[in-house]
Amino acid sequence: MKKIAVVGATGLVGRTILKSLYEEGVAFDELYLFSSRKSAGQKVMFGEIEYTVSELTSESFDNLDIDVTLMSAGSETSKKFAKDILKGSRYLIDNSSAFRKDPSIPLVVPEVNFDSIAKLDSQIIANPNCSTIQLVIPLYFMNKLAPIEKIIVTALQSVSGSGIKAVEELKEQSVCSLNGKKVKPEVYSDPIAFNLIPRIGDIGTSGYCEEEIKIMSETNKILATDISICATTVRVPVFYCHSESVYIEFSEKVEKEEIIDLFNKTDSINYYKDEDYPMPINFSGRSDVYVGRLRNDMSNSKKAYKFWIVADNLKRGAATNAVRIAKKLLD
Repeated sequence: MKKIAVVGATGLVGRTILKSLYEEGVAFDELYLFSSRKSAGQKVMFGEIEYTVSELTSESFDNLDIDVTLMSAGSETSKKFAKDILKGSRYLIDNSSAFRKDPSIPLVVPEVNFDSIAKLDSQIIANPNCSTIQLVIPLYFMNKLAPIEKIIVTALQSVSGSGIKAVEELKEQSVCSLNGKKVKPEVYSDPIAFNLIPRIGDIGTSGYCEEEIKIMSETNKILATDISICATTVRVPVFYCHSESVYIEFSEKVEKEEIIDLFNKTDSINYYKDEDYPMPINFSGRSDVYVGRLRNDMSNSKKAYKFWIVADNLKRGAATNAVRIAKKLLD
């Protein structure tokens, strides 16, 4: 009998995890849903079945014997309850940043490094940052053509990455701005409607913000490389889907046709050729990674390339990645 639990089931990512579990056809016999005290008691649908969400406490997992728990409740909650959850769950897949930097805990994108779970023999599995996930999938396969030596990425991140309050803030500010009214920002330090905010998280002494550090460190951890990476992150007035402009340098010449052929043969990547290109407005709720605008760097022909990536940060970047890890663990 296979058992699954979802912690943070009433949140934006938690509800998307439930949707992905259904769409990905994950087979299980029992489902347990947990949330904070504030959200406990809410009713949540899974397929045609209605579940009541329970409050997460230190005793919630006692004697449950769950196979996989998927958690999306923030890093502080993950740190507080991880040990208690593992008393009654074989694996914990955590969506927060709580365990991503820990060298003893695998940071997993299933298409890339699922085998790291067995290598590290860890019950906790960290789900990467949403921007990292959509970046490493094409990079992993491109690195097979020739070693990548340098990456420069600019990530244009939608407001849903900050949660439902940020989505509502963008809606409210957009309407008010069109009516000539001003609304004081609450989620962000600056207005987000009709604006770009060139940092995500606090800026450290290095000059890089938290989100940029995550992308740079997580990419090398997942790929098991030490590639030179420079990241810039920008919050943009888009509800769903992150976009990335990526520059890479190979160690040797690679033909453009080789990269295109690789993309076309790779599951999870949808490649747009020539004048076509993916845009965030088209891919909300999708589980793939969309790549386009592939072109040579004219100053470094055939060794350096630019391309464009779009993926739904909630669906592909958080929920589907975690669910596909769970599905492999349950097989």
